[in-house]
Amino acid sequence: DRDWVIENTLNYSFTLADKHSFNTLLGYTTQSHTYEHMKGEARGYANDNITTLNAGTMYALTSDESEYSMISYLGRLNYDYKEKYILSVAFRRDGCSRFGSNAKFANFPSVSVGWIASDEPFMEKYDKVSHLKLRGSYGLVGNYNIGNYTYLASVGSYNYVTDGSITAGRALSRIGNNELTWETTKQMDFGVDLGLFNDRVFLVYDYYRKWT
Repeated sequence: DRDWVIENTLNYSFTLADKHSFNTLLGYTTQSHTYEHMKGEARGYANDNITTLNAGTMYALTSDESEYSMISYLGRLNYDYKEKYILSVAFRRDGCSRFGSNAKFANFPSVSVGWIASDEPFMEKYDKVSHLKLRGSYGLVGNYNIGNYTYLASVGSYNYVTDGSITAGRALSRIGNNELTWETTKQMDFGVDLGLFNDRVFLVYDYYRKWT
């Protein structure tokens, strides 16, 4: 196996008027995986003194190799106002060689918001509530685990009969699909974090749905 990964990211944070906080991220990643395998097996050795393959009767020799690569462009913006109102927006554009020539790339955006209600002045009268946060998110993620070369047409070995005799031949075993693309999962989430009695009791509730 041979693997290599290159990742480059740039982060930048700044604050405006002591109220608006920003954190940004830009990134570029790429990776490649190459697999090569060869196996030889022999039987019928005269003795155990010589163990090279040619000392026995060749039984099987197999060899295979595969390769895939990926590339991703990504960005993220985190923003909060007075550490009470929180917004995060992210975007990825991913490409993978496992998919068809017309559909190797796909886009995966996401957004999340949060409100720390316990920091609001109107919550001061609820002294038993030490923390209260409402949050929600929606986003897409991709899955590329479909195996290598499944978008290509393939040929298999099949026997056919000619003049009453069986003859080895080849035939199409899988049709190619240049539109084969990423499996995409959409997820929506709404949640509440509630701390009581100086966070001695902490409750978390989430409601989410996923579509794949």
